[in-house]
Amino acid sequence: DFEQAEAAAEEALELDPDLAEARSLQDQARQARAKRDREALDRRAAAAVQEADRLFQNGRPGDAIAALEGFTPAHEKVTAALTSLRQVLERIDRERREAQERADRIASAIATAAKTAPHDQAIAILDDALKLDPAHAELKSLLSRRRAARDEGLRLAKERSEKIAKTLAQATSAQSHERAIEALQAVLALEA
Repeated sequence: DFEQAEAAAEEALELDPDLAEARSLQDQARQARAKRDREALDRRAAAAVQEADRLFQNGRPGDAIAALEGFTPAHEKVTAALTSLRQVLERIDRERREAQERADRIASAIATAAKTAPHDQAIAILDDALKLDPAHAELKSLLSRRRAARDEGLRLAKERSEKIAKTLAQATSAQSHERAIEALQAVLALEA
C-alpha cells in the first residue's frame, strides 16, 4: 500500500532526515500513488468522454457538453472532446442556418415567380432559385409548368400571327372592297 509505505518513510525521515533509503522509498511511494491517481483520472476521463458521446449521439448535445464542462480536475482528453463537440455543434448550427436561409430564399423566389406575369421573367427567377437546391422538387415542377405555359403561349402567338398574315394577304388581294373590309374585320377580331 502506497500510503503505508509513504507514512513509514516519513516516520523514518523524522528520526533521521538524511536517511537516503527512506527518502527514496518516500519518492517511490509518491510516484506510484501519482501514477495510480493519474490512471484513475484517465479512466474517469475516458468514461466521461464516452458518456458525452452517447448523450450527443442520442440528440442531447447540451447534456453532453455540460457533462464535459463539469468534469474535474481538468483533463486533456475531456478538453479535446469538449472542443470537438463544440465545433461539431457550431458546424451543425451553421448548416442549419444556411439551410433555413436557402429555404427562405427559395420560398421568396417561388412567391415572386407566382406574382410575375411574364413567363420568361418567372422562369429566370425560378432558375436562379434552383441553383440553391438543384434537387428541389417543387421548383422543378414550377419551372416545368412555367416553361410549358410559355411554350404554349409562343405557339398560340405564332398561330395567330400566321392567321393574321394570311387574312391580310386575302384582304390585299381581294377583288372587291367588301371582301377586303371583311378580311380586315377578321384580322381585328383575331387581334382582340
